[in-house]
Amino acid sequence: MKKNSVITINNLVKHFPVGGNFFTALKDVDLILLQGEF
Repeated sequence: MKKNSVITINNLVKHFPVGGNFFTALKDVDLILLQGEF
């Protein structure tokens, strides 16, 4: 059985403001969820 990608995320980056700067919580995150995995 061939599984197809349901969700694909590439190079995800998430910043949060902290004071006058930004905190990088996630950087260059990749995620692939295939059909039937979740």
